[in-house]
Amino acid sequence: MARAKTLTRDALAALGADRLAGLLMELADTEPDIAKRLRLSVAAAEGPEAVAKQVRKRFAALRRSTKFLDWNQTRPLARELGDLRDVITGDIAPDAPGLALDLLWEFLVLAEPTHERCDDSNGDIGVQFKFTMDAIGELAGHVKPDPTQLSGQVFEAIQNNGYGQYDGLIGALGPALGATGLAHLKASVEALAEQPVETPPEDEREVIGWSSSGPFYRDTIERSSRDMTVRLALADIADASGDVDAFVATLNEASRKLPRVAVDMAARYLAADRAGEALAALEAVAPDRLAFAGGDVDAMKIAVLDHLGRSDEAQALRWGAFEARLETGALREYLKRLPDFENDEAERAALAYAANFPSAHAALSFLAGWPALREAAAVAETRLNEIDGEDFVRLPAAAEALETKQPLAATLIRRKLVMFALEAARTKRYRHAARSVRECAGLAGDIADWKGHVDHDTWLADLKAKHARKSGFWTHLE
Repeated sequence: MARAKTLTRDALAALGADRLAGLLMELADTEPDIAKRLRLSVAAAEGPEAVAKQVRKRFAALRRSTKFLDWNQTRPLARELGDLRDVITGDIAPDAPGLALDLLWEFLVLAEPTHERCDDSNGDIGVQFKFTMDAIGELAGHVKPDPTQLSGQVFEAIQNNGYGQYDGLIGALGPALGATGLAHLKASVEALAEQPVETPPEDEREVIGWSSSGPFYRDTIERSSRDMTVRLALADIADASGDVDAFVATLNEASRKLPRVAVDMAARYLAADRAGEALAALEAVAPDRLAFAGGDVDAMKIAVLDHLGRSDEAQALRWGAFEARLETGALREYLKRLPDFENDEAERAALAYAANFPSAHAALSFLAGWPALREAAAVAETRLNEIDGEDFVRLPAAAEALETKQPLAATLIRRKLVMFALEAARTKRYRHAARSVRECAGLAGDIADWKGHVDHDTWLADLKAKHARKSGFWTHLE
């Protein structure tokens, strides 16, 4: 039987316009998405106004739609949203940029009714509106709308941002707003902050939810939402204006001691060539907050110290970051800055330190990724009792790195993964565990010395004896 010819643009063009038109009509009869795209393409030949009319028809239909889409049903709608945005930016914007800009604003208004009828757990819908944010900023730069009028549109939008569709709008439109628009927007936001949110009499307050600490009142939520809108908007305006002091002014004293906030402050100070203030912001972080964010703080502090010319302190901090968390990037940068005659010895010391790190999993992951495969294999073999097969992220990656040159270590790690899945009855892992068994079988012939561990056939026989009743697993292995 002859192989089907590969589809290429030239091969399709060779069919001729009439034949292609017939095929497309057949597809359009059974594929609504294709029919919609074809209507837009036909309209494009008539000019931007005709295309805009078709786009607005689709917008209206999408606003009217009430069918709920579960998380696994949203992809076609996300594709259509992407196609509509591409039509606006690709077919309309070149000849009618002002019309295209209006359509992008209308596109963003679709976010609320669309999110209300979709479970967007996988983010397919939300990302389409994020992409539109970039497009609207770029297009506004070409259209150059009146900055005062534009600031009014932005102000109205950020007050109706229930699904985060307007996050980043001020930053995207900052160049188009310019100093005049940003000042006007800031005045509007500050006026909003001064508007009181009325608190009804206690017996008239509307309860909209409950928590362990008591009821949630509508007026309290509205006030909190308004205050958050104001704070975020003023922070974005400050960034768009390049005003680091205005940005810092949006933060209260307690929040400035949080690692993520301090890093944000320091980055802005550093960009403004105010490295001393950047360092002070980082050093004000509460020590008890560093457990899960110390790496981010250290990375920014190193950048600041380098900027200040305090290279020795930056080097010490790089080594400290490696010692604390086995940070690969920190160690590489540390070694890069050492004299040639010192870095080999320092690397050996670092690998020895890593091999004895309190967490065997962290040691194994670091050494396999460095790569220092001999040292990683030694960890797998000598600290095997510390390895927990529940780690379904680091262990498979380490085993894969080791299998070519250290097959015994790779086998021992994979055995841990298999044993955990069976002993904990993690049925969702059975398929992966069966694959690990097959990978162990494939490596068995490469292992000349089992170093006291049973060979593959003996291990598999023991596995069958202990877990014969885990039929779900054995089915995957057949």
